[in-house]
Order: sequence, then structure tokens, then C-alpha cells
Amino acid sequence: TDISDHETKASQANVRIIELEHETSEAEGRLLTVQSQMTGQEERIAAAQRRIADQTDLLGRSRDRLAEGLTREGFAVLPSQGTYFLNVDLAASGVSEPDRAFALRAVKHAGVATIPVSALYEEDHVTTILRLCLAKKDETLDAGVTRLAKARELSLRG
Repeated sequence: TDISDHETKASQANVRIIELEHETSEAEGRLLTVQSQMTGQEERIAAAQRRIADQTDLLGRSRDRLAEGLTREGFAVLPSQGTYFLNVDLAASGVSEPDRAFALRAVKHAGVATIPVSALYEEDHVTTILRLCLAKKDETLDAGVTRLAKARELSLRG
């Protein structure tokens, strides 16, 4: 019976070893699945970071293009970073009329829409700053510069 007991215990031990090997194999499979999912997630994060960097570069180029064009046409452009907008100081650009009047002139007589910064204030309006959206195609930015230059010329003539 001692031999029989040892054989039974050995058999039970072998069964347990097989169970443990099976559990280990399942755990390794789950680990591979998690690792695969993490790799996929890392790839999606990297792709999103590339898209953000590309968009940031594109907006930076648009900002620089618009600022250079406006400066060339005699506008005083205020420094701008990390935004979809560029601001122009009308008084420093030689324009004596308030931002709202200039914005109306620009849309009516030059066909370009701008944002008078005074519209963003409830009290103590700043009336010499014009806000421009730079999230546009190059052709649109170039046309906007030309049209704003026309509006500025009309304003300077009175």
C-alpha cells in the first residue's frame, strides 16, 4: 500500500504540474494579449502626437505668413503664439478710426471679415486692436492681406 500511496501522490502531483503548466500557458497568452494591446495603444498615441505636431507646424507657418504679409503692408502686428488668432494694432498702423469702424469698412469695402477686439469687452473697451483668424489656407491668408491693405488705404484717405 505504501507503493500505491506513493503512486497516487505522484499521479496527483503530475496532474497538478499539468494544471500549473496550463495555467501558466493561459497567463502567458493573456500577457501577450495585453502587450499587444499596449503596443497598439502606443502606436495610436504616437500617431496622435504626430498629428498634433503637424497641426502646430501648419498653424505656425500660417501665423508667420499672415504676420509677414500684414507687416509688409504697413500693419503693426502684435506677437502671437499658441492661438488661432493674430492681433493688429490699428493706431500703431496709422489707422485713426476705432476697431469697430475699421472692421465695418473692411467687410463693406474690401470684402474681408475681422473681429474688433472691443466686441470682446463689457467695460473699458480696447478700441485699437483688430483680431484676425489665421487658421486658413495660404490663398485665403494672402487674399486677406491684400483686402486688409485696401481697407487700410481707404481708412488713411478718410
